[in-house]
Amino acid sequence: MMGQNVKRTEKGVTLIELVIVMAIIGIMALFMTPSIGDWVQNYRIKQAARDIASDLQFARMKAISARKYCTVAFTATGYVIFPDYDNDLVLDTANIGDLDGDGDQENETTDIYKQVTLSRVVFDTAQSDGGNDGINFINNAVAFDSRGMPRDDTGNFQSGTVFIINPAIEKGRRVDVTSAGAVSITEYP
Repeated sequence: MMGQNVKRTEKGVTLIELVIVMAIIGIMALFMTPSIGDWVQNYRIKQAARDIASDLQFARMKAISARKYCTVAFTATGYVIFPDYDNDLVLDTANIGDLDGDGDQENETTDIYKQVTLSRVVFDTAQSDGGNDGINFINNAVAFDSRGMPRDDTGNFQSGTVFIINPAIEKGRRVDVTSAGAVSITEYP
């Protein structure tokens, strides 16, 4: 064994290598922070538009399955989805009667399907037609009938648009409902 050279290799990271890697990570984080912030803000407006479109589709499907009007009524800060027993597109607080024969009084307020308050996005009042509230449905409401067709408070077909904007980045989305009941999302500006 006298003639054999024993090689010992040490594996590991030196302190200098560790400092260099940490510096690189720090520099990358410094440059990525603004883009991550923009991504989050863009995500918020996209998700809010998808939620509104999805909820409009939910109301449409609810109207078809229940075979009665389902209304989406918009407020200054959100919207409410409810069964519209008297087809007037107004959330009534009084009992309507036992319409389905189950022994319970139907009441639009207690039978609400969903109530949504917008957060971090708002209705874009600059994009509205006439009403300046960011919602272009007659009386800020749309009902879907038993065939899934959008209606106004007089029973006529209607189409409309909801404009939302993320004020932090000044980017918006419009959610359109056609007179045939199709729902789409478009980005603006």
